[in-house]
Amino acid sequence: MKRNALSEAGVVLFVLASLGACSRGSQSPRLLDFKVDFGETNIPAQMTVGQTATADVIVKNISKNKWPSKANEKGKNAVNLAYHWLDRNGSMVVFDGLRTPLPHDVQPGESVRLKAMIQPPDRAGEYTLEVTLVQELVAWFPERDGGKLTRSINVIKPGVEAVSAIPTGEKAETFNKPDQTKIERRKKKDEPSFVVKNTLPPVEATKEPKRVATDAGKRASAGDTRGPAWTVQLAAVPQRTEAERVVKKLRDKKYDAYIESAVVGGSERYRIRVGRLASRADAIKLQGVLKSQEGFTQSFIASVQ
Repeated sequence: MKRNALSEAGVVLFVLASLGACSRGSQSPRLLDFKVDFGETNIPAQMTVGQTATADVIVKNISKNKWPSKANEKGKNAVNLAYHWLDRNGSMVVFDGLRTPLPHDVQPGESVRLKAMIQPPDRAGEYTLEVTLVQELVAWFPERDGGKLTRSINVIKPGVEAVSAIPTGEKAETFNKPDQTKIERRKKKDEPSFVVKNTLPPVEATKEPKRVATDAGKRASAGDTRGPAWTVQLAAVPQRTEAERVVKKLRDKKYDAYIESAVVGGSERYRIRVGRLASRADAIKLQGVLKSQEGFTQSFIASVQ
């Protein structure tokens, strides 16, 4: 009798533990539906280099999924507000904007007002700001037919008189339609979550463009006396071990892969980059190789000094 009682107690504890584990794992699920609507906003029409701007942004969950505000036990799946900066030509200038977390899990049909922190580019000029959501290490919402709001922003040098902000209550321009999403996908973009194929193609199948060092002297010897060198950024991840794993696979295939660390939103992220190229055209060729042969479908070109 005692043995049976102990066995039954063990089964009960096992079931309870399993239920608890399932409950914890389900708190931050991977989204299947990335629909979002943007409401009122007061994003400034002008920002200043070196000064972080704040703006109220209302987001509404119009999907069928709950948006988790916290990461799961593997540090993935939290949904945050973030943004990209594009220059006048539509090229990506800043991909990993500062994160603004959700105050709590957001249910379908629910709206929340967020106080977004926005850091402008470090050079004055005219830019396009794209504000959207990202499920960390899964996808940016526009990559999965989700929405975003866009604003033309004039970034000025410190000391220049600022203009007034966009009035609160103005409806943000939101893209959720598939046809508009396809148009926007022509812009360069990064991939916060990525897949590395287990079997990589033979080394002979890849033809890497000419590589140069990033200092000005060696770039000059390659015929590029002005401007920066160019690289292909594959992803920016929070764990260095994950970045090192991907870089090792690429180096084993003779790619010039390396890691650069950067602090984004107060936390360190590790950028996985390939190549130090003399021209942007060479970087685009390398980007094509990495896409077709290595499976990195959402990289973007970046300049390095």
